[in-house]
Amino acid sequence: MAQHYIRLLCFTIFFALVSSCSPDVQIDTSEFIIQEGYKIELVANAPLLDSPVVTVQDIKGRLWVVEMPGYMRDIDGNGEDIRDGRVVILEDTNADGQMDKRTVFLDGLLNPRAISLVYDGILYTDSTSLIWTSIKDDLPGKRELVDSIYVIGGNIEHQPNGLFYNLDNWIYSAKSNARYKKKEGIWMKEATTFRGQWGISSDHVGRLIYNHNSAPIIGDRSMPNRLIKNQFQKVEHGTGIYYTKDMSINPIQATSVNRGYEDGVLDSLGRVQNYTSACAPHIYYGTGLKSSDYSDLFVCAPEANLISKYDIDHINQSATKDEDQEFLVSKDESFRPVNLMTGYDGCLYITDLRKGIIQHTAYLSSYLREKILDKGLDKINGNGRIYRISSIIKSKTIENNKKRMSSVSDSLWTRALLDSNYIVRLLAQQKLIQLKASNDSPNELLHKFSYYATDSPSTIHALWTLDELDLLDAKMLLNKHAKNYSMKSLPAIAPLWRKYDKSWINDADRQFIDIYRELINLNNRNIDNQLAPNLAAITHYWQDLIIMARKYPDDQSIVESIISGLTGEEEFAKKLKYETNLGLLKTQVQKVLENKNNDHVQAPKLYTEPFDDTRTNGLKIFKSYCASCHGIDGQGQKNVAPSLLESKILIGPEKEIARIILHGNKKKSDKYQIQMPSYVNDPNMSNQDINDIIDYLLSTYAKRWKSIKVDEIQKIRTEK
Repeated sequence: MAQHYIRLLCFTIFFALVSSCSPDVQIDTSEFIIQEGYKIELVANAPLLDSPVVTVQDIKGRLWVVEMPGYMRDIDGNGEDIRDGRVVILEDTNADGQMDKRTVFLDGLLNPRAISLVYDGILYTDSTSLIWTSIKDDLPGKRELVDSIYVIGGNIEHQPNGLFYNLDNWIYSAKSNARYKKKEGIWMKEATTFRGQWGISSDHVGRLIYNHNSAPIIGDRSMPNRLIKNQFQKVEHGTGIYYTKDMSINPIQATSVNRGYEDGVLDSLGRVQNYTSACAPHIYYGTGLKSSDYSDLFVCAPEANLISKYDIDHINQSATKDEDQEFLVSKDESFRPVNLMTGYDGCLYITDLRKGIIQHTAYLSSYLREKILDKGLDKINGNGRIYRISSIIKSKTIENNKKRMSSVSDSLWTRALLDSNYIVRLLAQQKLIQLKASNDSPNELLHKFSYYATDSPSTIHALWTLDELDLLDAKMLLNKHAKNYSMKSLPAIAPLWRKYDKSWINDADRQFIDIYRELINLNNRNIDNQLAPNLAAITHYWQDLIIMARKYPDDQSIVESIISGLTGEEEFAKKLKYETNLGLLKTQVQKVLENKNNDHVQAPKLYTEPFDDTRTNGLKIFKSYCASCHGIDGQGQKNVAPSLLESKILIGPEKEIARIILHGNKKKSDKYQIQMPSYVNDPNMSNQDINDIIDYLLSTYAKRWKSIKVDEIQKIRTEK
């Protein structure tokens, strides 16, 4: 352990020396194969970077980078508890397009993996906590503990990350069911739907996009939390929508992946055929690539050393890509793209971890371990690069964008809502909220956008800005252009209509119903799906709602949308009594009523107790109980204990494995001196621990994923 701290001290001294110097190392980008019409440029590399995992940009064009050197320093994952994570600021002082100055903003962090520049400060993770600090002269100011249990369990691969500021002014994370915002100086935390694994984005109307390691693009039908208003309904069809069933990728070289031994994972040349570590989904709304790329989605596949690009049908929530060529592929197996960002210049930025090992040791199979050691991938560490991709023909536009962003003053943020770059509009929205629109009165702000249709991006941002400032009302929403709707904008506008439609207060005040009826008459399923929660929330609209529901008697998604808006399920059930064609809706309403009567809440709940996931706990137990005899790599020790890689026990019944762990191995061996001890009386070895260690042993050394129930372990525990 002392060696790790000496190494940390050396790194600190070294980076202090280079913090204001240009890197001497020049990186050749010829390793990349990129689609025609684009160019890739190096922006930053070692020694200015060490294990970068996330990059964000400020309006000065500087890059704020999260460094996580503690992740898989070696094949056994040693030193993960050392606090040497950092947030650094990279700056291009001579305007040559490459970063040449490094400033450490925060250090001594434990495995940080997410940041967000919000509320004139920085929101970041440190171990289990979520913390915000103000920024003063590029130094941390006052710190605020936002959430002491932002991380509630799991290993680094499966912990919250992202911290994405969305159109609805809430901040969302992947691998989490909590969302955050700061209003009038107070931090708020609410439950939301659990989403994704690594990275999170959204489309231009605020519907979140995420993924998990084997599925590149997943999303929701509506804006966040719109479908969980009814806490007694379990939402299963309105979230977690797969944009594509095609999970294939096209690497150019043999790749080392965790389950490469399974049939169908690799092709005849050893190349992985489908995603196994898809991450960092990012919808591009910039101006630095080709015009045809606007609203396309990019996703990283670090295990295959490539980045894919998908053409997105945002209305029908589907995706397609070039079947033969990926957007960007590297010939180097250490190219590990883990984060994507659209810069204020409109270009696409790639954070490259440049690491040999990306699989956490808790999930590292013996097969992959052997491949890593054979190729020497365990020696590739402490590197990192950031690249910028742009269209070959748009260099002048990019330079103009750089100059424009650096000159934006407080008085110009309203005008920035007109920008064609989504990230600029979203930043303007945040800035106006922080300024409390002090430079533009509400009426003036509305007037600036009143001549645009409601599906204008600038109008959408203006409305959500006014909503957060508590300055929006029904009259503003129902201006003379309110009926210039389109499906492109409705997911963002409909939640606001519901919020400000007060028809339930005044029977005569039915100011939204004309809009709803006109939209319903279009007979468009996607539009009806967005309107259903609005109609369900107000009893005056129930007859219109039933007319709409009759068009989709077997549509589970529509049924979910309807129920999500209901608060008077008993009365609504009576309305459905004589509806002979709405059996599915009736059944689901009855389920909700049963849950309500039994107080069975189905909506997401905030976690309050930290926990370990089974694989991480299994690894901890292995290191504490098993590694001393079987070796940290499971390959056994001569005269002490056999290799687990060749164990006949691990390919046998799970009950027998549990029996040996609890009661020991009573068979004597002339080959090994130590006999397997019994842990049945160990107070620190619970039934769940037995379950976890079996899970770890089977997936790591037996190449199979199968577990045993805890109650079965209890029965074996009581055997004599």
